[in-house]
Amino acid sequence: MNHSELGAMLRDLRKERGFTLSRLAEASGVSDGHLSKLENGRKPATVEMLGRLALALEVDARILIERAGLLPHPVMEQLMSPGEVRRENVPLVSRGLAREISKLDAGGLDPHEVRAVQTAVTNLLDESVGRDAILEFTLGLLRPQAPPSENLDRPVERYDPSVDYFPDRVSPRYAKRWRVRYERSYKVLTVSSEIERPGMRNPDVYVLVQRGTPPPRLVGPLSGATVIEVPVRRVWHDEARLLGAIEFLEVADALLGWRTRPSGIDHLGALSARVDEIVSESSLPGTEDERIARIRALEPDVYFYGLNHGWRRNRRNRGFPTVFFLPAVEPPLACAEQLKFASLFFNLEAKANRQFAAIEARYLDLRQRARRGRQRPRVLIGHPNDRGSWDSFWPHWLLPGLVRDAGGEDVLSEAGVSPRLNEAGTLGEIDLDEALAFGADADCWYSSIWETTSPTPAAAEVYGQIAATRRGAAFHRFGRGRDVLHTGGVRVDLMLADLIALISPEVLPEHEPLFHVRMEQP
Repeated sequence: MNHSELGAMLRDLRKERGFTLSRLAEASGVSDGHLSKLENGRKPATVEMLGRLALALEVDARILIERAGLLPHPVMEQLMSPGEVRRENVPLVSRGLAREISKLDAGGLDPHEVRAVQTAVTNLLDESVGRDAILEFTLGLLRPQAPPSENLDRPVERYDPSVDYFPDRVSPRYAKRWRVRYERSYKVLTVSSEIERPGMRNPDVYVLVQRGTPPPRLVGPLSGATVIEVPVRRVWHDEARLLGAIEFLEVADALLGWRTRPSGIDHLGALSARVDEIVSESSLPGTEDERIARIRALEPDVYFYGLNHGWRRNRRNRGFPTVFFLPAVEPPLACAEQLKFASLFFNLEAKANRQFAAIEARYLDLRQRARRGRQRPRVLIGHPNDRGSWDSFWPHWLLPGLVRDAGGEDVLSEAGVSPRLNEAGTLGEIDLDEALAFGADADCWYSSIWETTSPTPAAAEVYGQIAATRRGAAFHRFGRGRDVLHTGGVRVDLMLADLIALISPEVLPEHEPLFHVRMEQP
C-alpha cells in the first residue's frame, strides 16, 4: 500500500475543493487527526474510510482505493484471472463481492440489494457462466453511471457519487430573496423570511435531495435545514401564490390540496379540471387538530406557505416540510421567477428557463415602449382598510414596480412615505391622512382590493376624497378574481400591458385589460 501517494492525492483534492481539515472531517466523519496522518502517509486507510472521503470530496471512490493499493482485492483478482471460478470458491466469491460492494457503497446499494447481488452472482457461477460474462456483470455494478441528459423525473436507480444529477439548472437573475446552490445530488435553497426589506435576511435553508441518493450531513451552514426529496410528488398549497407556476410547469397532478379554493382559477385549465379532487382545508370537518391530522395523512412532500410567519411556524412545528415563499414581495420580473423557484422542487429547471425567457423578453419590450411616453402619470397605490389606516406596499414589491415600469409615478414612494407592517404581518400600512395628503389629487388610483361597488360608509367617504375616482381613473386588479395572484404573478408581461393601457393608453391603444377593471364611482 502506497501511503505517501494516497496522502498527497487527498491533500490536493482537499485544497482544490477549499476544505480545511476540520471541514473535511465534518463532511466525511473521519477525524481531523486521522486525516492529518493520512495526508502525511503515517496512517493506513480502509476501503470504508476511503468511500466516505470520496463522497465528501466528490470523487470516484475507486480512484482513492486504487491509489491506496487496496485493489484488486483477492475476490476481484480471482474473477479477473484466466479460466472459470472453481466451484469450491463460489461462496467466497459471492460473499466477498457483496461485502466489497457494500463497503464501497457502489451504486448506493441497500442491504436487501446487496443480498440480491450475492444471489445473482451465485446463480451465474452455479450455471458455469464464463469468466468474461461474470466480470461484465460485476463491473456493470461498479462502473460509474452515465450522467443524465436532463434532470430526472424519477428516483435514481443506482447512485453514483461522481455523477451530476442536475445538468439543468436555474439561477435567479432578478430575485433577491432566494438563491440556490447545486451540488451533484442535492440543491441548497436559501429563502429570506422577511417581506418588508429586499435581500437575504434571516433566511431559511432547504436541502432538496434527488430521490434515490443519500442526503448530505446537516452540519455547518446546513445545520437545521429542512430536507425535501425531489422531484416532489405530493404538494399542499397554503397562501404561497404558486398555483400559476404549478399550472405552467404542468405539475397540477401533484397538488393534494389548498387552504381555501381561490376564486378565478377556472382560467387555470389543469387545476380547474382537478378542482373536485383537490382537498380544501376549509371544508374539512372537525377541530384544527383533526384537520391537521387529515392533511398529514395525505403525506405531502412539501407544504408551500406565505404570509403570516406565526402560522408558518405552527405548520413546521406540527411536522410539515414547510417552505415559506411569497413572490409578490419582489419586483415584477423577480416575481415571475417563481417559475424557477417552483421548478427546483420538480426538477423542471429547463422548462422554467424557457418559459421565463419568453415572459422576460415581452416584459422588457413593453417597459421600453412605456418609457418613451411623454407623460408620467401620478398613481396612488393601495386602499383604505377597516382599521382606519391605508394599506400600502413597499417600493420593491410587485405593484409599485409595475406602476414604475408602465411609466407612472408611485406618489407615496416618491414622497418618501415608508410603510410599516400591519397587525397581520402581511402588508405595509400608513396613516390615512398621510395617504390622502399625497395621493388624493393623483392622476390614477390603483386599488388593491375589489370590494368597491358597495363600500362601507367610512370607505365611501374616503373614495369621495380621491379625485381619480370621480374622473373614472380608478381601477383594481381583480377582474379575474384571485387568479391575478397566481397567473398574474407569473405573467407579469400581461400585468404590465394592462397598466400601460390604463395609465398611458396612447402607448397601447388596442390593448384590452385582462386582470384590471375600472371602478365606478360608488
